[in-house]
Amino acid sequence: MIINIKLYFMKIYLLIILSLITSNIFAQKTLKSIYEIKHYQYPDSVTSIIIYSNLKNNTDDFSENFVKFKNLKTLYISKFNLKKVELRELNKLENIKLNNCNLSIIPKSIFTLNSLKKLELKNNNIKEISQEIKELKKLKDLNLSSNQISCIHRNISKLKNLKRLKLDNNNLTELPDELFKLINLNDLILAKNPINEISKKTGKLINLEQLAISDTNISDLPVELNACINLKSIYIKGTPLAKNNKRIKELEELLKKKLRIYPEM
Repeated sequence: MIINIKLYFMKIYLLIILSLITSNIFAQKTLKSIYEIKHYQYPDSVTSIIIYSNLKNNTDDFSENFVKFKNLKTLYISKFNLKKVELRELNKLENIKLNNCNLSIIPKSIFTLNSLKKLELKNNNIKEISQEIKELKKLKDLNLSSNQISCIHRNISKLKNLKRLKLDNNNLTELPDELFKLINLNDLILAKNPINEISKKTGKLINLEQLAISDTNISDLPVELNACINLKSIYIKGTPLAKNNKRIKELEELLKKKLRIYPEM
């Protein structure tokens, strides 16, 4: 009888230990250190990696370790000098932020990520949006603020699900006509670019809600914006247009007061 009781409690104890081990293996895990990335023993349980360096352009390179995390959905890295970003076969990855990482191009492996919905590569040295951008068919949010972009490939038109495009603080002087085929776009942020005019084709962006052109060289807006029936806000601070109160009032009338033009924001 005593032996049976001991066996019973031994089984309970073993089940508890097994349960703890199993939960550690299969529970969703977020890694927050380079050491964890390099040494964590249960890579299949990792769904998020979030690491921010306190040092600008930290040179500790760990990006080659990403590929072992097959269930990764979120990758946020900031202030690391990433020499190589290898993300191939991470087919569950949906959100990427690689800010202040000294990137000169959009890493090629990113274009293989079929589930990617949000891509943020702020404060890098990227000079163009290349033709491979067409591969990111599920992308909804693209943020390339504060780079050196002067060229956008016409394949940008393939991003049919894109809702938010942030290109502020770059070197754009014009936009390709293909960009105006993004009819699901809600927010178009172009502030702090040497752009001289807004194309009449902007009126094709029928779902556009917000247009930011602050600190550009734009002195007028096309009346074709009237076709953007959901447009609510246009931000024009620091433009020649912002100084022309008469024209702002005229535009608000022409656009049937469906929106507010903000010269001070």
